[in-house]
Amino acid sequence: MTRAARPWDVYKIFTEQTNPPKLKYLIITHVPPGGNYCYGIFINSERTAFQQQEHLDSCFIRVPVRDHDFLRWDSFAACGDVYTFQNHLLTDQTYQGQIHAATAQAIIDGAVACPILKGGHKRNMAALTLP
Repeated sequence: MTRAARPWDVYKIFTEQTNPPKLKYLIITHVPPGGNYCYGIFINSERTAFQQQEHLDSCFIRVPVRDHDFLRWDSFAACGDVYTFQNHLLTDQTYQGQIHAATAQAIIDGAVACPILKGGHKRNMAALTLP
């Protein structure tokens, strides 16, 4: 039996939402009741030149390896882009762990301050409880 995805769960999935398509860590941010999908943000190992613009700093939150043993190095949660994922991708085999509470709070704060995150996703992020 596959566990139901919850906010702050992390999965490693193959996604075609990146260019090029690849395996990525995904943080679940919202699970609509009764749906067969959820929302989430990616964990990136580094920031692109575009992402390094100073006004976007709040959109990229450090995810330290010391608190997340599924990572190999310090990474960043990309709070500015929320994606939709089908639940069938989120299995026991792709589950990696959960985001540490202090990092989760930083992600919430960053998402709310992020100038490129859409309002509905900001409200969903602001309403999250910590793991």
